[in-house]
Amino acid sequence: MSKSPISTQMNFGTKIAISVAVFVVFILVLSLIMISKQTESVEKDYYEKDLRYEEEIQAQRNASEFPIKFYTHQDTLWVQFEQKINYEKGEISFFRPDNSKKDFVIPLNLDNNARQFVYAGNLAKGLWKVQVKWQDSEKKFQSRVFEWLIP
Repeated sequence: MSKSPISTQMNFGTKIAISVAVFVVFILVLSLIMISKQTESVEKDYYEKDLRYEEEIQAQRNASEFPIKFYTHQDTLWVQFEQKINYEKGEISFFRPDNSKKDFVIPLNLDNNARQFVYAGNLAKGLWKVQVKWQDSEKKFQSRVFEWLIP
């Protein structure tokens, strides 16, 4: 029986070297994926917003007096106040956690039943966060954040 010049068996040292090489390649691939992944803040002015945090807390406390319900039906969001409110100006903010370039704001324009409908036919599919802000002559109000998943 003749022995082949290339042995088909690996010794212990070769197996360890191959295992370490595979592990290093795996770590390098993961590192490249993490570096190439685009990460952006949800808010560009997060530092300034943090400084105004106490005002936001008070606005949320003020808004707790006026509960808001959010309903979805097919491609429409329905913002419903449980009671009529007096407001000078207001807005409904829509923002995407994964892409701040798609964020937008529409004016608050409630009908006689203290509700507003928002059509979502042209919105990108995925998760949207919605928040209502308004103010009267004395106070500012800010609702909780509602998460809206458009399929």
